[in-house]
Amino acid sequence: MEDQTGRGSNLYFYLTKLFECIVLSLLWILTSVPVITMGAASAALYYTANKVIKNGIGHVSQEYWKMFKSIFKQATLTWLAAMALIILLCLEMWFINAMLASGGSELWIYVGFTVILAMVLILLWLQYVFPYMARFEDSFGRTVKNTVILCVAHFFRSLLLLLVLMLAIVIPMIITVLMPVALALFPSLYALVSNVILEKVFSRYARQDKLEIEKT
Repeated sequence: MEDQTGRGSNLYFYLTKLFECIVLSLLWILTSVPVITMGAASAALYYTANKVIKNGIGHVSQEYWKMFKSIFKQATLTWLAAMALIILLCLEMWFINAMLASGGSELWIYVGFTVILAMVLILLWLQYVFPYMARFEDSFGRTVKNTVILCVAHFFRSLLLLLVLMLAIVIPMIITVLMPVALALFPSLYALVSNVILEKVFSRYARQDKLEIEKT
């Protein structure tokens, strides 16, 4: 029963949100296991965190699967392209290390820094592209172009997002007792934190896009 201070209803609200976060995290883990589906899973994660957990509209599993299915093709192709680039860059790093180990020119060190920078930029971009897909219906080309522009234009926000992601990965690895908590909560909590950061960017873009449509 609810007491006069409303603590009963507040407790129910927070427990409900906690349960929704756990369910959402488990859905993301389940649909990310095949690896190639991680793009669609990440778009659905952001969409559901924003719509259900943040704004209280709909049910977690229903909204998650709706977005996962609708975005599957575009998100999967984007994810596979990004993974191919990352694999190529990793092979390039292996080749650079081999050249340096065999006494190659110091020029390879600068090439290595360039490759590392490219990998970081791809990781920064990936933090925009799937949330963007969850928020806007756009072609593949426009999605890539717009998210690259947003990533660069809001570079410090991009770095902040990467820092949050790194902390979500590294902390459970250092404090292993947190691993079960990390699996149950960190995906949805990361989506909520990134939502706070990205929605300030997306809302501005959405207003500009609406104005452009009204002018035509």
